[in-house]
Amino acid sequence: MGKSVYISHTSQDQRIVSLFVDLLLCKGSGIRRENIICSAQTLQYLVSVESIKSCDLFIMMVSEQYRANDICLNEMGAAWAREDLSRIVLLLPGVTFDEIGWLRDLRKKGIQCADDTGLDSIHDLIMGLFEMRTQTAMWNYYKSLFIQQVTANSETRSSGVAQDVLCEEEFDLLDIREQFDRYSEESNKCLRVLSNSTKQYGERMRQMTSELNSISSNPKRFRPEQIREVFLKGARATDEVAEIFEHNAIQLRANFGKTMKFGIMLQRSESVPDDVKDMNREEGLKMVNAMMEAREELKGFRQQLNQVIDIDKSFKNAKNRLKAASDKLLEVFSFCINQAMEFQMS
Repeated sequence: MGKSVYISHTSQDQRIVSLFVDLLLCKGSGIRRENIICSAQTLQYLVSVESIKSCDLFIMMVSEQYRANDICLNEMGAAWAREDLSRIVLLLPGVTFDEIGWLRDLRKKGIQCADDTGLDSIHDLIMGLFEMRTQTAMWNYYKSLFIQQVTANSETRSSGVAQDVLCEEEFDLLDIREQFDRYSEESNKCLRVLSNSTKQYGERMRQMTSELNSISSNPKRFRPEQIREVFLKGARATDEVAEIFEHNAIQLRANFGKTMKFGIMLQRSESVPDDVKDMNREEGLKMVNAMMEAREELKGFRQQLNQVIDIDKSFKNAKNRLKAASDKLLEVFSFCINQAMEFQMS
């Protein structure tokens, strides 16, 4: 299994923990998922004090609920009993050491989860502890995504906009319409970017295939470095589109979710005439169709990607990354379609 990370947290904080694991530990730092033990993911991991005794890095993700959770406190006690264990205290949004009583004694070891420099120190610790190296640009990219998501979640949580129950009294009808149109356009931008990047990547793969065929057609002048150069260009192109997919999957889910929430507020408003509500449903149907078309286009792209040869290691790694990004994007499309269907029924 290799060296492992134990993350102590409450189930209420699962969403931000998942972002931390996915963006910072796995993608940003290169830690394998099977080497990460999350205390609240009881369906996926066997959780016990023995896991803490054998782990190499212990991360406390402290929220307002953390100190009231006996299991978390027991985990913390087990971790602090090990003098040889590397430990990190990460404060989740809205929490300071002054607000959580006796835990303020850990102030010197604590890091705010949206602190750019603090996150860099975590990355440096992991690189040294696990004897790994990752690209700085890659780490900075996923770090910025994490901070962006954490900040956005914190702001929407405080405003009430992104909660399941929207505070309609905070918005007049024009505000709601403006927000609906705003997030609808942002969602459409994501779809356009994804569609364009898919088409451009297809063209670049056709060019790569043409170059490989040209090289192989002249065996007397064939050199392995020629093939590798072509694959390296393909790997760079594949990593670029994977980043686009990863970034826009997050943006699309957030923006489309807000579009639907404000759309439902419009439909529930008594001030909106029935004929306007019917027009809104027509717009919602167009959104459903757009998402379905995008999903089918991506499925076709995914199938074509499987057929691309990958005899070069760098290209194979990039291709696997793009496959994973495509699968995640398919999940987002399904989420958006379900949200749009709920809007249709409102």
